[in-house]
Amino acid sequence: MKALNIYDIVDIVRKSFLRILALALVIGIVTFIVASSLQSYTCSLGFKYNHEGAADGLAPDGKSKLDPYEIQNPVVIQAALKGIGIVDKKADINGIRQNISISKVVTELDSEVSESAALLGEKYEAPATEYRMKLTYNADLGDKFGPKIFTSIINEYDEFLLDKYYNRKTVSDFAKIVDNSSADYINIADIMASEIDSIIEYLNSMSEWYPDFRSKNTGYTFGELASIYQNIRNVQHAKFYGNIRAGNLAKDSEMVIKSYQTKCKELGEQQRISWDISEKYKSSIITFYDSYKAAGLYKQAENVQENVDSSNNRDREIIDHYDVEEYINTYDGIVTSYVDNAVNSSKAGHDINYYTNIINSYKNDTVDSAIKERLLKINEQVFEEIRALSAKYSGIANESIQELFDTKVTTDLQYLIAPEVVTDIPVNFITLFAIVLAFGLLLMFNIFVEFAKSFAQTNDGVDISITNTVGGEKADDSSDDMDDLHRLVFEQCRKGFNEFYLVYQDMLSCKNDGKAHMETFIRWNNPKLGMVSPGRIIECVSQLNIFDDLNKWIIMNVCKDIKKIHKKTDEYPVIHINCPHSELGGFKINDIIINCLKETNVPASSICLELNGEEISASLEEILFVKKMGISVCIDRFDNSDENDEIISVIEPEYVKMSMDILNYDMYATSKDDIISSAFDMITYLSEVIRKCHDKKIKVCLCGVEDKSQDKIVSMIDLDYKQGYYYGKPQKITY
Repeated sequence: MKALNIYDIVDIVRKSFLRILALALVIGIVTFIVASSLQSYTCSLGFKYNHEGAADGLAPDGKSKLDPYEIQNPVVIQAALKGIGIVDKKADINGIRQNISISKVVTELDSEVSESAALLGEKYEAPATEYRMKLTYNADLGDKFGPKIFTSIINEYDEFLLDKYYNRKTVSDFAKIVDNSSADYINIADIMASEIDSIIEYLNSMSEWYPDFRSKNTGYTFGELASIYQNIRNVQHAKFYGNIRAGNLAKDSEMVIKSYQTKCKELGEQQRISWDISEKYKSSIITFYDSYKAAGLYKQAENVQENVDSSNNRDREIIDHYDVEEYINTYDGIVTSYVDNAVNSSKAGHDINYYTNIINSYKNDTVDSAIKERLLKINEQVFEEIRALSAKYSGIANESIQELFDTKVTTDLQYLIAPEVVTDIPVNFITLFAIVLAFGLLLMFNIFVEFAKSFAQTNDGVDISITNTVGGEKADDSSDDMDDLHRLVFEQCRKGFNEFYLVYQDMLSCKNDGKAHMETFIRWNNPKLGMVSPGRIIECVSQLNIFDDLNKWIIMNVCKDIKKIHKKTDEYPVIHINCPHSELGGFKINDIIINCLKETNVPASSICLELNGEEISASLEEILFVKKMGISVCIDRFDNSDENDEIISVIEPEYVKMSMDILNYDMYATSKDDIISSAFDMITYLSEVIRKCHDKKIKVCLCGVEDKSQDKIVSMIDLDYKQGYYYGKPQKITY
């Protein structure tokens, strides 16, 4: 018998490799399933309060205590879940709130001060304006759930703060409130007057709080809006009310009289009660004030005491037995109550006189019917004016208010980072580790078994060896066609891609915005291979790890072509360049673009990076950085993405592209009616997507238009751009 040598071990590995690998993969699959069942995600979000008083622990209103935990208020969480359409019971409100943790971010200096105070036996609580919120949730909700719910929470928390701390109100369309009302004319006038007065009071208060604000959208200050409403009150409403009183206009005079008689009766009772209460408070004031004047403390304040020592002794007794501050506060409260009730009684009296005059006017009505009819017609015209002004300026006022508070809350509450998700269990790593470990252990076990067998065998003189054969034949060392392609691509990289060239396909504007848009494509006509498809080029470049070199070549040549177009047309076009997500990592593509733009003196606005809509959230930070550079972003294959709402609301790209394939409505149609119905459904769906994009000022391009019938469908949709072979094939720049 003989011991195993290295060749024996290699032969054992060769014979058992596939069997051991298969068993290790099975173990890996089982490990993956177990680890996934235990998996959870943690999503983090940083936010900071910048409003005045935040460092002192005050809320934006300057009075309440700052409470960062309000971001997980049930109202906020419920609205956030509703905002993303979550109805799964696993994502209930309490479940979300229980799994949210909020911690304040304390600087290193604050920590040192706190530790020093502790050593001295003192307590120092560092003021905090910056916080970190984390949400831990089960993997079955998906890794995208965290960013989606946090994005929705951000929006709802902003609204919550505005409603609670910023005195944000909605200006009502006061004419709409009483339009087609069954109330009588004079009641309608009273309701409108009350609404207008409330609006004026609110706008005046806003003018006091924000005297320097002027809306960029509407051009108005709050003081100007208050003046407009005051003018409506003094002119149109006054005319409307004056006509009613002059003509004793009423739908039912008896009902007006009865309703005002009832009001007078109620006001009379209110007047009597308020008067009685005020008289009782008046008596208390007299009694209280007499006692207060008799107190030694009052006499001491007036310097009328002859004996200072005795005065001090007596005052000390008074102070020992009475809480002077409470004594004074009680007196102030009595005076306030007396004044309030006296005012209420007086006001009720004035109101009774006002309503009594109206009752007498309607009871002794002698106005001619012709005059009434003329005044009614005039009031119809006046009300139309009021209705138009009410609708117009309520919209303007609300837009101005929303603009102010959107800016205010954005400034006061800063979200430091976009929501980011980490796995609590590295499932992929654990699975890979399990496969490698299982493979290694099984391989060692198999070698040990063979080693044991070799000692049990007799030495028959036959060497166990291995040859470099495959299926009994010599292995072929020559390169295949794909290897040849890789070699030629690498040679092109060394030669500066001298056989490569770029072509451009127009994106036709549907709205004549005046700026040329083109998408660039790479082409390679090799003498040996002929035309090589862009897909194979990109695959080879990726495998050879020379993407940086190709990106430099593409972007530099795009910039040079932009300069050519500018020299010919005196305008800079927008060139769309396709960019894989992998190239955004590490911000390498950003450096390449910056260097090329500087070297060619081309504006950043002429470059637009086209990114695949799938898995877009993986590159969110890099995309936002690209936008900050002034480079446009276009999301390609937008119709195939599951993240449309997130793309629209978070990334807000300048452009999105959808394929004409989305309108291949007759793929499964079996009749003409089916085709028409499917076409209508798809156009309706596409129009809704475009509307959402346009609401965010995102322009939409439909690609892949190849014939006249498709162009006819495109013309029915509110697109910004259209692209396809029907309008022109990709061409070189010829000037």
